[in-house]
Amino acid sequence: MKKKKYIVGKTVLAATVATSAFAVANTADAASVSEAEKAVAKAEKLAGALKWEVSIEYRKTKYPNNLVGYPNMKLFNDTKKALAEAKKSVSALKGKEKEVLQARLDANVATYVNRAAAYIDAVSSGLKIQKKYSELKSRFDKNIVDDQTDKLYHELSKEIKKNAFMLDRVYGATTRNEFRNYYKHSAENLMKQLLYPVSIKIEIDRAEKALKEKNTDLAATHLSNVDFLVREAAKKGQKETSAIMKSAMSKLENTQKEFNKFGVLYIAKSTNSASPSTFGPVSGSETINKTVYIVAGKNQHVKLRNVTINGNLVVKGSLDGAGTVYLENVKVNKVNGTSGSIIVEDVADHSLYLKGVEADSVVVNDANGSNLVAQEGVKVKSLVVSEKAGAKGSVALESKAAGSFETITIAAKGSANSQGVVLKGNLSATSVNVTGENAKIAISEGATVKQIKLNAVASVAVAKGAVVEEIKKDPSVTGKVEVDNKGTIKKADEGIEVKGNKPEVVTPPAPNTPPSVPGGGGGGPSVVIPSLTSVNAIIGGVSVPVQNNTLNLAGKSDNDVLTEIQIGTNPSTNVKVKVTSLTARGYTNWISSPIELPGTKITTKDLFGPLDTGAPGISLGNLRTAFLTDPIIIKGVLVGSGGGQSSEITITINLGASKEAITTFTNEFGTITKKGDNTIEVVINKNKLDTTIGDIEQETKVDFSQILISFAESASPEVAKLLNQLINNQLGKALEDIKLGELAGRTFQANGFTVEFKK
Repeated sequence: MKKKKYIVGKTVLAATVATSAFAVANTADAASVSEAEKAVAKAEKLAGALKWEVSIEYRKTKYPNNLVGYPNMKLFNDTKKALAEAKKSVSALKGKEKEVLQARLDANVATYVNRAAAYIDAVSSGLKIQKKYSELKSRFDKNIVDDQTDKLYHELSKEIKKNAFMLDRVYGATTRNEFRNYYKHSAENLMKQLLYPVSIKIEIDRAEKALKEKNTDLAATHLSNVDFLVREAAKKGQKETSAIMKSAMSKLENTQKEFNKFGVLYIAKSTNSASPSTFGPVSGSETINKTVYIVAGKNQHVKLRNVTINGNLVVKGSLDGAGTVYLENVKVNKVNGTSGSIIVEDVADHSLYLKGVEADSVVVNDANGSNLVAQEGVKVKSLVVSEKAGAKGSVALESKAAGSFETITIAAKGSANSQGVVLKGNLSATSVNVTGENAKIAISEGATVKQIKLNAVASVAVAKGAVVEEIKKDPSVTGKVEVDNKGTIKKADEGIEVKGNKPEVVTPPAPNTPPSVPGGGGGGPSVVIPSLTSVNAIIGGVSVPVQNNTLNLAGKSDNDVLTEIQIGTNPSTNVKVKVTSLTARGYTNWISSPIELPGTKITTKDLFGPLDTGAPGISLGNLRTAFLTDPIIIKGVLVGSGGGQSSEITITINLGASKEAITTFTNEFGTITKKGDNTIEVVINKNKLDTTIGDIEQETKVDFSQILISFAESASPEVAKLLNQLINNQLGKALEDIKLGELAGRTFQANGFTVEFKK
């Protein structure tokens, strides 16, 4: 019995111990829940207060003088800390209690912390805009438009582009609109007020630079742009007599005086066709021993009369389009065997009218199309329709009397956007040479043409009532030549397929030497319209053919160095390249003005400036770091002797992605080297210690911090932003104002990413 009793006692004891242990466990769990509940309640209380700190309605009462400033940062940091502690407590729980408390944290705390963080980011971004705005506003209020104003204007524009999107992340429509109005809209309105003054100053500066480079043609364009912008500013209420406009135009008089040493600029003002802006004497004749530029904008009319020009006459459009030009009793003479040309860069389809005009040559370069009408008394030895002419429209050539043009050369190529060349009127004493591949030629009803010589594959349409004395095909032309004849063709070479009315006589083509593109008579030089034959890139000292004008670098090593692009042309000599634009990473203004090169080689130094190391060349690794995988698009024209220009050529560089991790980036400012997964070393060139980060970004168009973080294994734009803030805080100034020398010897860390600066 004792033994049984002992067993029962032992069982009771075990049960008692187990019950006690269970009670202790339940007590511990209850304590954990209670602790977590208190932590969540504390975080909720702080978040409730923080919610109002980022509400514009609340701030109007609490902070009437700082509506869109920072919230109570101590409260923000306390709330973040409380949220972190509460999350830790809740994470230790299980079951329903954990789910309920986590949901409360997400809805009642994390939501408001995230909104406050977005609000704080917006304030930081807005203050960056505000800083540049205040600096620019100070100069505007003082009516100062100079280099510093220009610099601040573009810096403000850059800050708006970089930071304005942060304002849109602010929670609440009313609060968000207040941010936009205070930071963004005020800055944008200031920029609108300075748009014309700054633009005018820039155009004057560009004209001044062009004159220093002996580029009178480009200077004329910029000075005519000034005139246009001054008139547009007046429409917006900014008279040129205002203080701000006077400041913008302070260098204009001297620049015009310098220009007048080399050229004469006539700018249209009239929009009345019956009363065009008129230049030149009423009677007699004025002699001008310079190049003359005539500019007519959209719907404008201008006349030049009774003038003898010893040089060239250039017809241009304005920024808003082109107008109508009348030349009456104008003689354009060659000087020392050159010039003597009327060069048509841009006229409206309402025409360039010639009356009593004598010139060695007329060259039409207008890509938008043009209408040229020769009235009585016109004597031009050579009319050239260049390769670029009519690329986006049609070129109409009309002669009212025989002998207006001795020869017409059509170098314009056929394309989807080109409507071709239309010949009108009496060309019975004119020979037409066609050199443009797939050119489209239309002979209008009633027109008469002495001869058409086909030196390239082309299509010709002869309208009813039109007469062509002869159509010849050069033996070098092997492609199909088609003529749709509804009129009369008296004689045609064999091999020309004539549909419709058959030619009266068919003759075998005689062997002939392809003619050069004429630019004038009297033994003077020809106007040569060069064409593109090939493109090659020099990579690592090896010439690489460029297929279809696209350089595909995908698969190439980052260590390969691109040094130059070589352009093959016909003819192969006396041809130059003019680069008109370069687009990379969305920047279309990588080059501020066209680059005129001495030959047909384009170096990376010409294109990318400071990104080129000067070794020479630039590594594909540097290019990929700067531009990622975005294509680089180069546009330009070929310029032959006599000023003839090709149609626009486009070369695209597809960089492709890196095959291996990029470990170095080198340019004239220094070298960036990857030292570990998330550690880099920046060695600054000693002669660049006074260069600011803003100068680097402006010259290279590459974001400084983005280059740095591109070497990290797991960096992000947020890291770049944090890195910027760290540098700002340590040095106490805006990133763009910091000199490289001030970074030397410093180390910065952001989210595990380390940057060491050395010199």
